[in-house]
Amino acid sequence: MRYLGIAKKEKGLIVLPDQKDDQSVTAYFEAFEIDGHILLLHPPVSRKRQRQIRELTQDAINQHKHIFKQIRD
Repeated sequence: MRYLGIAKKEKGLIVLPDQKDDQSVTAYFEAFEIDGHILLLHPPVSRKRQRQIRELTQDAINQHKHIFKQIRD
């Protein structure tokens, strides 16, 4: 899923404001950068869970890169 809208950093969190029926709705996420990719998760995320997410996401990214490289070659 891609979010194509305004995002701002507020109190260490990424804030994605959205408008619905003239009422402002704000969603809060914790942002993780992994190999140049941004992953947004609903807070709070424990340090243990952050480490697991980083490791699993990095593994998935590396696997996809390897597959795409094989397809191109």
